[in-house]
Amino acid sequence: KYGDASFDHKFFSDKYANSFSQIVLRNSGGDNNVLQYRDGFIQKSVSQKTSLDIQDYRAAIVFINGQYWGIQNIREKISTEYVEHNSGVNRNKVDLAETWGNALAGTNNIYVLQWWAKNTSMAVPSNYKTVIDSFDLNNMLDYFSTEIFISNWDWPQNNIKFWRPTEGDRKWRYILWDTDISYGLFNLQSVNFNQLGRIKNAATNSIGPHADIFSELLKNTSYRNQFVNRYADMMNSHFRTTNLNTLFDNMADTISAEMPRHLARWAPWVNWSAERQAVKNFYTSRLNYARNEIQSEFSLAQQVNITLQASPAGAGYIKINSIFPDTYPWTGVYFDGVPVEITAVPNPGYTFNHWLSSTLILSPNTNKSVTINVNNVNETFTAYFTGASVSAKIEVSEINYNALTATDDGNWIELFNYGNSAIDLTGWSIKNYYGVHTLSNNNTILASKARLVICSDTIKFKIQHPTVTNYYHGQIGSLSNSGDLIELYDQMGSKYLSFIFDDKAPWPTTPDGYGFTLEYSGPPKNPSLSSSWFAGCPGGSPGKAYKAGCITGVVENNTEASAVEIYPNPAKTNLTIEIKNTVAFSEWKLINNIGVEIIHKELEGNSSTEIVDVSALAPGLYTAIFIGENTRIIKRIIVQ
Repeated sequence: KYGDASFDHKFFSDKYANSFSQIVLRNSGGDNNVLQYRDGFIQKSVSQKTSLDIQDYRAAIVFINGQYWGIQNIREKISTEYVEHNSGVNRNKVDLAETWGNALAGTNNIYVLQWWAKNTSMAVPSNYKTVIDSFDLNNMLDYFSTEIFISNWDWPQNNIKFWRPTEGDRKWRYILWDTDISYGLFNLQSVNFNQLGRIKNAATNSIGPHADIFSELLKNTSYRNQFVNRYADMMNSHFRTTNLNTLFDNMADTISAEMPRHLARWAPWVNWSAERQAVKNFYTSRLNYARNEIQSEFSLAQQVNITLQASPAGAGYIKINSIFPDTYPWTGVYFDGVPVEITAVPNPGYTFNHWLSSTLILSPNTNKSVTINVNNVNETFTAYFTGASVSAKIEVSEINYNALTATDDGNWIELFNYGNSAIDLTGWSIKNYYGVHTLSNNNTILASKARLVICSDTIKFKIQHPTVTNYYHGQIGSLSNSGDLIELYDQMGSKYLSFIFDDKAPWPTTPDGYGFTLEYSGPPKNPSLSSSWFAGCPGGSPGKAYKAGCITGVVENNTEASAVEIYPNPAKTNLTIEIKNTVAFSEWKLINNIGVEIIHKELEGNSSTEIVDVSALAPGLYTAIFIGENTRIIKRIIVQ
């Protein structure tokens, strides 16, 4: 309020935002002078490999006018700015609301969805589709799984924030927020409290529109099965005791040296060691109670232990429902009555051959993915592979980050497998400044020397590229028009490649809104260097290799093209550019054939004639772009 308009600092190491108009200093809420990092711990525990939006955390020691004030938590402020930082959606194009539908920005339709869910049968596909199409399904499943497992006492009647873009798919997403009174704080909910039953039977206890919608959706068998399996997956991964212990202890270590001084200032009677152990005891015991809740509430026959292994060792991975175990053999707990999906994912150089299991698959099953109900208490599935290990060889070969408005085909990224072995992209992901985005869920094989285009908007893409077939919607998110980070991760979350591109010289500038794409000149060149990139074809060459000369296919603004005349063309010494007053231009640029700006001049919008000396330019093809408020005219020039 009294200083600069923003805090220009990278407060949170796991996120890329480095400028904030607001931050929160929080005393840990209900957890104040107890654990002191309960909400931060819960949010960090689900910050990776989930679809949740989390409010990031960092501890700080605070002094006010020189007086020691103890440990406070630096937190992101939930606002439209937060949405922009974490999703790339423009903060002015966001609906943001809280628990009972109070709109913090824009509008919301949560009560319409609540009415529809409660007054029509969710077992009817069309009725179910009306409701579920308004939500990001993966985000919703992760959100309810998390809140139910941590047994949040002050939810869902309180502490809900949710948002959606006002353009595009307009799907609601939940932000995990204010989970302090969880994991048994103040014994308000015991470890065996049936939180799932409370939410599932929301119609009888009036705890808000979100619980009503969720409880009604559970009456749809498909949704119920997806929820049960995702909740089980999270208990077998994110909420597994060993995983939580590692994070819990690491976060304790960051503040342990300061806690005695903090408690001496505020709460000298607190036994911090005992409080930490109480939380550990809660989440360790919670697993069995949470699984029993699932079995009881959905009348499932039994819990089953599913063991996965790969043969030979190191030949590949196995995806079960939504997760990839990282060591084999691996065992997780699932439910008889809800089929699981297992998918074999070979490592580079290997090929999946067949499945066998202890009792359910006794003869080789060659389907890469198998959906099966496990009705034995213990069942082992083995994926058999053939081949030998090789290195993956994938490059980001083309980027479309700011299309020409008239031919907008959305953001897209092209991948190219320049190796000699096919690569299974199941579970791979792309990360930019706005977070991690799923690249492929299942069965996406990138053959040797093949290309694949990952689109943010398949409708826009198909309109502009009707003959391209090797593309799909891969949730790449919104790429920044002013340069961005591109990182590629494999199914285990290991970083495969990383680089940052820019829209300013020496990077090619015409891909930034002038109708061109950013094209990679290929390995062994370094993708982090501007010299490794050039301006590709007008409109791009998605799904196929770049061909020199495609620049001659530039589409001019035909209705206004006569406003600019250039002669002689080809030119050897001087070039005459005649601008007529039918269009008011503000500037013009001359671009060489790799997208580098050679000339940039401001114009005043009046008719003019200019003589340009091109004798010093290298022979070749150039592009002149004339820019007005609503017009871009593109002309091709040949210098001899």
